[in-house]
Amino acid sequence: MTHTCDVAIVGGGIGGLTLATSLAQQSMSVQVFEQDSQLREIGAGIAIGGNATRLLHRLGVDLSPVANVPPALELRRWKDGGLLWSHPIGEWYRHEVGAAFLMLHRATLQRFLAAAVPPDCIRLSRRLAGLSDESAGVRLHFADGEDVVARVVAGVDGVNSTVRRYVCGDVAPAHSGESGSAASSRSGSRGTCPIRLHSISGADPARTLSATGSTGANW
Repeated sequence: MTHTCDVAIVGGGIGGLTLATSLAQQSMSVQVFEQDSQLREIGAGIAIGGNATRLLHRLGVDLSPVANVPPALELRRWKDGGLLWSHPIGEWYRHEVGAAFLMLHRATLQRFLAAAVPPDCIRLSRRLAGLSDESAGVRLHFADGEDVVARVVAGVDGVNSTVRRYVCGDVAPAHSGESGSAASSRSGSRGTCPIRLHSISGADPARTLSATGSTGANW
């Protein structure tokens, strides 16, 4: 059986759910397809700067009851915990930036985002097997045999993205060799930015957006 929607979002993580929340509020037909049987975020804590918290507030996602507002950012010596550098955050940051700097667990953020998406817009246990072009848009082929035709497909399905392979071919991601402030050997950053979609009518050769889920996107 073939279903249709305006926008198909592949990936039910933070990026996919934020996009779904925004588009659903614009009365667009949106479906989120997540390959797992439940929404769960693998990871630890996350820091959300003012640009993102301002947008989340605009979308009606209030994280203040569950998030922590750090009073300061500090760097300490590993050997004895001595303070090396400190910069105020807290109310100083809110006053300077116009929005709060928040810290919370990634799973908590995902749970709040999922609550902002209409339940019938989230489809679990849907593993994307491939995509193909047709006159009505892009056809998504799922491993369970279901097909969906969408006018726009957004791929936010992680570093091993099936959507990216459709856009870019069989190109494997390469480690840049850079590390992030968390001192891990592999690090990436995710951004949240407002997007205004003026029109999705008619045939558009750039119907598919593929994001790595960490550091970049391809149109």
